[in-house]
Amino acid sequence: MSEDGTEMNGKTLGIVLVVALVVVGLIVAVVNDEQEPKLPVYQSAAADVPQNDLPQPPVAKPPSDRYDTPKTRAMLKGMDALDEVAWVHRDGNSVYVGLSTIPDDLVPLSNAWVLQLNREWDFGAHLWFVPAAHKPGDVSRVYREVSARNGELR
Repeated sequence: MSEDGTEMNGKTLGIVLVVALVVVGLIVAVVNDEQEPKLPVYQSAAADVPQNDLPQPPVAKPPSDRYDTPKTRAMLKGMDALDEVAWVHRDGNSVYVGLSTIPDDLVPLSNAWVLQLNREWDFGAHLWFVPAAHKPGDVSRVYREVSARNGELR
């Protein structure tokens, strides 16, 4: 018997404790919802560091710069020096060659050129041989088209 004369058995005590825990749990849940969520440890460490101090991945050159190398310019100038070539135009990894006449050795010459470009760029290269009267990029009539990727003709 308790001092005030009421008797509390084990079952009643258990119910009172469960109710008390539920009420405390609800209060804690309400308080936590009002606070800002905590970040996990691996995120909170990164969040404290300013973005400028984080290591950045290397920035790839834009395609227009990637293919514009001194060696590429020399190769294109060499192509343009041939009598049969009226003009040479590079657009990304495609090179358009305007031909005034079709050379007899066009196939081996074009294969060698596209493989050289592919090695220089370490990327796919495409050569388009078109009539000299066409504008660069106009492939409505093509004498020869050849591509190379990974050091192989395609």
